[in-house]
Amino acid sequence: MSKREVWKWIYINLKPDRAILIIAMICSAGVAGVSLGVVSLLGSFVDSAQSGHARLNDHVDPGSLHKIVIITFEVVVLYAFKWFFTYGQTVLFADAGMRLGLRLRNDIYSHLQGLSLGFFNGQRTGALMSTINNDVPLLQTTVIAMKDVAVAPCLIIGGLWKVLNISIPLTLGAVVVVPAMLGFNHLFSKRIESLTGQTQDKLSDVNTLMEETLSGIRIIQSFGVEDAVVQRFKSENKLSKDLAISVVRQSAKLKPTSDLVGATGVAIAFVAAGTLVLRGHLTIGSLLQFIGGLNLVAIGIGGLGSTKVLWEQIKAGSSRIKTNVLDVNSDIADSPGAIDLVEGQGRVEFRDVFFGYKPGVPVLCGVSFCMEPGKVVAVVGPSGAGKSTLSDLIPRFYDPDGGAILVNGHDVRDVTLKSLRQQIGIVPQETVLFAGSIFENIRFGKPGASMDEVIAAAQAANAHGFISDPSVMPDGYQTIVGERGKQLSGGQRQRIAIARALLKNPRILILDEATSSLDAASEELVQDALDELMQDRTTLVIAHRLSTIVSADNILVMDGGRIIESGPHDELINRPDGVYARLYETQHRREQDTDSRVQPTVPPAESCSLTGDLAL
Repeated sequence: MSKREVWKWIYINLKPDRAILIIAMICSAGVAGVSLGVVSLLGSFVDSAQSGHARLNDHVDPGSLHKIVIITFEVVVLYAFKWFFTYGQTVLFADAGMRLGLRLRNDIYSHLQGLSLGFFNGQRTGALMSTINNDVPLLQTTVIAMKDVAVAPCLIIGGLWKVLNISIPLTLGAVVVVPAMLGFNHLFSKRIESLTGQTQDKLSDVNTLMEETLSGIRIIQSFGVEDAVVQRFKSENKLSKDLAISVVRQSAKLKPTSDLVGATGVAIAFVAAGTLVLRGHLTIGSLLQFIGGLNLVAIGIGGLGSTKVLWEQIKAGSSRIKTNVLDVNSDIADSPGAIDLVEGQGRVEFRDVFFGYKPGVPVLCGVSFCMEPGKVVAVVGPSGAGKSTLSDLIPRFYDPDGGAILVNGHDVRDVTLKSLRQQIGIVPQETVLFAGSIFENIRFGKPGASMDEVIAAAQAANAHGFISDPSVMPDGYQTIVGERGKQLSGGQRQRIAIARALLKNPRILILDEATSSLDAASEELVQDALDELMQDRTTLVIAHRLSTIVSADNILVMDGGRIIESGPHDELINRPDGVYARLYETQHRREQDTDSRVQPTVPPAESCSLTGDLAL
């Protein structure tokens, strides 16, 4: 991002809080004004004390004493104002920073929800989390730190005005080193810019590694590689720390270097000012005001050095947020003039569809078929044949490279995504539940559903029994399922997912190998629930076990991205040398061999208290 683009982006994001920032900067100016006022009063105090003593020797001049008392009172009043100004700038800059963080997190999260599956397939979850957890706080903290920067220009202007009024030659002698200070500021800031970007990238790597290893902890422990994974994490974490401390070191060098260079100019001015005092051309009070004014200028210049650091942090954080997320446009979006898909009978048609996830690597090649309303179409074939791709194209997770997909006679690219997906229910092989209650998970697709509706859906999905059993689910429908539903068995998760789909009441249903990972007992319960779910709905079933689709109205046999056979089970099974017949016979024989080898045993009653769903 160019400097102009960064400024424009920051202005747009801070614009809603411009009133807060303006008041905060007024408070900063007030802090600078009070500091300048205290310097002036200090000089007046010394001159008044000196002049009263000079006139009366050991006696106190009443007029001078009165003036000293007034000056002392004025100092207290100024510090009272400084309290309010300091409090105001601290709170207001913090409020603006937190508001910015709130908006950015909301914008990033909202934008991510609208991006296609293709984007997420090419991204690391940890990197996206790092954008929210590291880059946004960086910008938020930077705005909060502006309280120390906003006062700098006021201190410089006020301090220069004060010292110039006292002596122009002295001032020129003191500020002769300013170019050198600015040069050092630029040098350190460039180093900080580079290190800040590297630090944020390394934090992203650490977040990614943590997310991947924690989500795959079962695999890690099964291979016994915990020590290797921990060592890798420690190594990445140390690199992150080393980069972060490098930024701190460069930042720590910036201010003392500026102070050292500035002290050289101040020393030059002190020599000249001391000479003027000794010759009687400058009062001690004026000398103290000059020193105080120079000190304000030095503090201001040091603050401007921090400005450069803050700018580099803003630039690094803004670039990552925009580049990684906000500037990414979804390749799946509503087309201009898209209409809402009116609920119909649920007819789906594929017309000569071509598709590939990568250019030049086709997954579907000229696929054509129809799913008539209320009918069940099953898809079978080897891994990589394109079965799951078919199911992803109907709700328009991806768009075909060629051909068209029609729902109720409308090309899915000509209707709004929301209206299309409202009519589609999906029960995947790997059920995804959210870390809430069973009740919240079932009504996920229909947030306003009542308890009665949720219970009715659970009953139809064969889930109400285990949910309402206190020995299984102590809190019933309010039982927390844990992250990704890990507190439940596979069969329980699937039936909750089916209840969720039933409550949504879609016209089109997609079952992506919904029972392939279940044991026989669980599969029977889930299959009963699926039969209830498929009633009067247009259904696409991606099957792993061919025995579950013998009653399908139409079976599509896929291989190499093409439909090589289609028809009902009875027709396909009787085709000489048919691919489906061969697949079915092979699988049927394998299941029979397995059944003959496995001799089920029943444990003694007293050794097993689990029943039904508890054993799933």
